[in-house]
Formats: sequence, C-alpha cells, structure tokens
Amino acid sequence: MQILVDADACPVKDIIIRTARNNKIPVTMFIDISHQLDDEYSIIVSNWHCSV
Repeated sequence: MQILVDADACPVKDIIIRTARNNKIPVTMFIDISHQLDDEYSIIVSNWHCSV
C-alpha cells in the first residue's frame, strides 16, 4: 500500500503524514513549483525537484 496525495490543494496533509507514519505506509506528495513542502517522511514530487 502507498498513499498518493495531490498536496497543492490538500488541507489534511499533516493528518495523512501522521497516520501514514504511525502505520508505516509510504506517502508520495505531488506539488506544483509554487509550493514547498518538507515533512521529513514523504517523498516529494514537483516540477523542480524530487527528494526522499
């Protein structure tokens, strides 16, 4: 199982990350270049970088 999130418009990112971390479920967040996200758990995918 893996959780995929459109993080640009998601008001519950923190809840998703916390729940996924507690249950050891990988999360991939997709964001636009106008947003920045670093939660130290999710894989972040955007138009300008990828981080693990």
